[in-house]
Amino acid sequence: MGNKLQHGHVDADDGGTLGTIIGTGQLKTATGSAVSAVNTALIVTMNDYAFAPSLTNDTETVAVTCIYSADPNNTVACIRAAPSTLGGITTIRWRYITASDDPTIWMAYDPDSGMIKAVWVSDDPTVDERPGVIVEGCISKKFMGADLAVLGIAKSHLSAAERYIAANKMKIEHRFYRALQIATNDSAPFRWLLENVKIDPRTVGLAAKAA
Repeated sequence: MGNKLQHGHVDADDGGTLGTIIGTGQLKTATGSAVSAVNTALIVTMNDYAFAPSLTNDTETVAVTCIYSADPNNTVACIRAAPSTLGGITTIRWRYITASDDPTIWMAYDPDSGMIKAVWVSDDPTVDERPGVIVEGCISKKFMGADLAVLGIAKSHLSAAERYIAANKMKIEHRFYRALQIATNDSAPFRWLLENVKIDPRTVGLAAKAA
């Protein structure tokens, strides 16, 4: 087999051997991430085909965590992470095999104040559209690249994103998300969103925090 990885379906016509074979050099991975506000417990759904995540907390060496499956019939991992004391911001990051080029954002926010309590970002959506992040007492809402247009991303970053999209044959409708990646120099700009964005309770849309 060398460095080849068998991946795909069972073909009934070939005696049951695995079908599609791709070289490991052809595998494309992306980063998914989630972050909580200070002293906030969160439940995170990872992408399918994900590798083991990293978990950190700003003020503690270890966050109390429990890894479990949201559905025993699939391979999608979920993580519940909470600081063991009055801790800082909890961050979870993971690599996974990607295919769709549909970057997705999930936010859990307080319905009264619009303050964001947790953010989930990834280059691909969750399986079955389940919420990427859940915080008790909060509403989880999905956002796509076009929703970032209200944040005033610089034209220079948008132009750079459009050139990148064209060069890599990606989807132009996600140019605002790609521009935010460039502006923040982060493939998964979850921390920037947590610190700079809120939900407008009247429109339930994104809005920049006041300077």
